[in-house]
Amino acid sequence: MQCLIQQLRDRKPDESGFVLGVAGSKGGVGKTTLVTNLAIAYAQFGLRVAIVDCDFDQRSAASWCRRRQERGSSPKITWSTTKLSELRQSSIIRSQAYDVIMVDTAGHANNVIGQLASVVDKLLFPTQSSIFDIERTNLMVHAAQNIEGLDFGVVFNRGRSPSKMRLQAVEEVPKLLDTHLPESVKLHDASAIGFGIGELDYNCSVAKSLREIALEAVDPNQKGIAENE
Repeated sequence: MQCLIQQLRDRKPDESGFVLGVAGSKGGVGKTTLVTNLAIAYAQFGLRVAIVDCDFDQRSAASWCRRRQERGSSPKITWSTTKLSELRQSSIIRSQAYDVIMVDTAGHANNVIGQLASVVDKLLFPTQSSIFDIERTNLMVHAAQNIEGLDFGVVFNRGRSPSKMRLQAVEEVPKLLDTHLPESVKLHDASAIGFGIGELDYNCSVAKSLREIALEAVDPNQKGIAENE
């Protein structure tokens, strides 16, 4: 784990940070919750983190960051808002001041994958266990597979007690990360007030899962390492 963190820090002087985008074809699958909590996980690894909110209608990630800023929370998360079509020109994306840059997107953005593909180092699709969510995620995965060189993965947000049939359907989604995100009221409560779950309860299972996802998103070979902290 320490080698990976050092690798993220030791970039060439003219290189920007690792850009991790989160996208989905609909709202309500946990994009912003994933973005903000992964930002805290990376910050707790000692990395410099920024968030770019491209959801101009909701701006949920920006609101989360603003609450932290008003409260003077630490670790500090730098943030900005921009249109998805102007992401590449964003001052944060062009900066060398950050080790990890999280990008949040709208649930119904047109051609979101195509616009993100030329900017991000990795793209994550959060999904839940409803058949509708799985079908939409498979469409996103298919689109991503058709873009040469695009690295992506799917994060399963378990929700409440999914059936065996739904779990099996999720397991068949291509590029599914090994680490799933457990259902947690604490997770949503923390996000609502501008915290990450790892700040309120660093050792809880959800916070550990998020650290696993943070590592696995950068390098799939790192899975399981956070468990041995």
